[in-house]
Amino acid sequence: MKTSRGEQSRKRQNVLQSSREIKTPSAQWIRKNVYTPSIRLSNPYFWNRLKKRNIDIREIDEALQSCEIIEILKKHNPIRLLVNGYTFKRRPIHIVFSVWPFSIDNETSSYWLDVVTAYEPEPSRWITPTKRKGQS
Repeated sequence: MKTSRGEQSRKRQNVLQSSREIKTPSAQWIRKNVYTPSIRLSNPYFWNRLKKRNIDIREIDEALQSCEIIEILKKHNPIRLLVNGYTFKRRPIHIVFSVWPFSIDNETSSYWLDVVTAYEPEPSRWITPTKRKGQS
């Protein structure tokens, strides 16, 4: 049985709506789960960008240990988190994650975070590592 374009669009909107309503993990959750399978750093694009941007994986590890969530990007499906952290040498690093929620049982929720990319915030776009230009 075929579905109409209108039905497909409504279903897509329902998926987007439900993903926008999910709870996202806290920075504390991210820091606690850095060394668990809940945070996946397996995206080839991520590794390619690290190399091009001269960011070492140890710096990602250091940044995640001190990270704070600076934006929740709900326009994406799945939702993305932009986190800022600092290396031991105080270099700011932004890391973007896709958030994949799942339920362990009816009362317990958890997440998988897939890394999308990482970069050092550009002064042309950021007033500080945690505040974009043009934001009040």
